[in-house]
This record gives sequence, C-alpha cells and structure tokens, in this order.
Amino acid sequence: MVALGIRIVLDPEVQFVLSDRDKAFHPSPIAWEDQVLYFLLPDRFSDNNETSYIGNDGWPFEGGSTPLYQSQDSGNAVTNATDTEAWLDAGARFVGGNLKGVTSKLGCLKRMGITALWIGPLFKQVQKLETYHGYAVQNFLDVEPRFGTREYLKELVRVTHSLGVYVLLDIILNHSANVYAYQAGSPVYTGSVYEVTGYYDANRNPTIPMATIDPKAFPDAWPEAAIWPAELQPMSCFTRKGQIQHWGDSPEFLDGDFFDLKDLSIGHNDPDNFVATPALHTLASAYKY
Repeated sequence: MVALGIRIVLDPEVQFVLSDRDKAFHPSPIAWEDQVLYFLLPDRFSDNNETSYIGNDGWPFEGGSTPLYQSQDSGNAVTNATDTEAWLDAGARFVGGNLKGVTSKLGCLKRMGITALWIGPLFKQVQKLETYHGYAVQNFLDVEPRFGTREYLKELVRVTHSLGVYVLLDIILNHSANVYAYQAGSPVYTGSVYEVTGYYDANRNPTIPMATIDPKAFPDAWPEAAIWPAELQPMSCFTRKGQIQHWGDSPEFLDGDFFDLKDLSIGHNDPDNFVATPALHTLASAYKY
C-alpha cells in the first residue's frame, strides 16, 4: 500500500485485505451523538460461563463456573484478609472475560436500549504481562488470544450488526506495550532521547536490536517478541524519552512514555505543521486491516 509516498505494512495478507475493492462496509450512523453507547473491557465483562439462572422448569441451572451476582451478594466481596488479597490480585491480572462472553450478552444490551457497542482494545498483548485492559499492544495485526480468535471477533461483529447495533473498536495511536528496555532502566522525561538496550525477546530479555528484525538472525521473534507489524520496528518509530512526570507540561505529556508503555512517534507536536510519520501511517493501515 502507498500513502503520501510512504510504503507501509507489506504483509501480503494485509495487502490483500486492504486492496479488496469489492468489500462491503457497514455504514456508520449519520450522527454518532445520537447513539446510546455502551463501553466495556472484554476481560471484565463476561467469560460466557455464568451459572445459576432459573430454567424453564423453575429450578436453578448450574452449567458454568462463574456465579451470577445475586442481591444477597451486596457487600460481601471483601470480608477478611484472604478475600482482600484475592480481590486485589484479581484487579491486576486477566480474569477470563472474552469475545464469546460479549457475544452471549448482546441480546441483553440490545434490550437495555444500547445502539452502539464500544469495545476496549482487542489487539494482541505481551503474553507474559497482565495487561488485561488491552491498552498495551505488542502486535497490531492480531487478536489477543486470551480474548479469543479473529473468527470470534468476526462473529461478534456479525451478530451485533444483525441486531441493528453499531460496533466501535477502541484503538491506540499514542503508544505500544512495554516492548523494549532502556539502558538506564526506568528513566523519566527530561526532553532528551535515551539510549536503549533492545527489544524484549519472548523471555522478556532485551536481546533484539531495535531495527527491522532479520528473521534469520532472530527466528523466535515472531510472534511473541518485539513489536509487529515489522514497519513499527525501526527505532525511529519511538520517541524514547522516558516516563512522563508532569502531565500538564507540553511537550512532555505528548512525547513521554505513559508509565512503562512506550511512546510512539506519530508526528510533529505543532498541529499547524503536522506531518504524519511512517509509524502513524502503519498504525492506520493496521487498524483498517
């Protein structure tokens, strides 16, 4: 694909999808502000395995492993130190919600009056990290396997559209996952560009140079290491200026890292002179795909 003279995302499958002139698109509404949106994070919504609903015979059905909320559950989540530890632990890791779970509740959302479903990021995360929220993408061309597969995503969209409900996929243009290491450890923003050690490999060791990866030299880089697509691998795709400390200061809040998530270099900070970088063009093509 060629955009503004920049050749981007050369993966053959991506090229095939983006060049399909006969593809049918689901039309957007005339005005999004007229829609009733429902936002959810897949990991925190449903695992399609709820239990204890009342069957047609009047008896409870016990078919899964996730108990439904009951009125008597109010206030009983944390009653002792063990409960507290379990609650806090669950709050910082994947707990099992998935695309099938979202699909299973579309009828309920439709009956609530929802007209547009806004889904938190579904893209592939670093598999050794517990970024359940989805905002730490390692591969912008694939679905997070803890949420399901591409086919599950297609089915979710198909069923949602069949109910007359729109689908919005949350995307990230600002940063990637924590995919590389600084030589200085965890530096903070000073305005200077820091030296880097390299991309993390599949074992979370920063052994891969920050450049377009040679598959022969690093055969294990795909798909668990570094960042993908390959067009995002050059060092110039990242600002490399350390963690933001002063969130109200410009350009710090634009060029610094969001905690340990690595800031992507997407263009000049002056809106009047903005020119999209190869990284931004790559992200746009990845999200079209």
